[in-house]
Amino acid sequence: MRMKSSEPPLLDHLTQVKQSCRVPVIVNGTISSPSDIGKTYEKTGCDGIMSARAVLGNPAIFKGYEQVPQECLEDFVNISLLTGTSCRLFTNHIMFFLHEFLNAQERRELSAQDSVDGVLDFLISRGLYKEDSLDSRLHTLRVRHW
Repeated sequence: MRMKSSEPPLLDHLTQVKQSCRVPVIVNGTISSPSDIGKTYEKTGCDGIMSARAVLGNPAIFKGYEQVPQECLEDFVNISLLTGTSCRLFTNHIMFFLHEFLNAQERRELSAQDSVDGVLDFLISRGLYKEDSLDSRLHTLRVRHW
């Protein structure tokens, strides 16, 4: 049976599957907070959890962060600048990160940016990225395991 992505996983069923088989069971779906992760593990005894949307919005969710840490946003921006990430991909990820923090007008303004410089100006003007962040960390940047 195929479920809609908006429907919660059937945790009781997954618990039964986990108890009756010897292969790893990975739960996927409807994780939106660190507490959801803990509840899902506790309820099902699963071997792992996957979540696409939650991680797009908050890459640090599996580390227990309720919202995107500032350093995570800065690292994403810096890595994107260093690797030449396309403007559209760069903007889309920033939109996921900041969706809950921006009002509708700000989301439209960010989405309308047609250059990486425009996105950077948007972030800097709202205090979401420091203009000197890349310069000060260019030679020492390391990818954190969010």
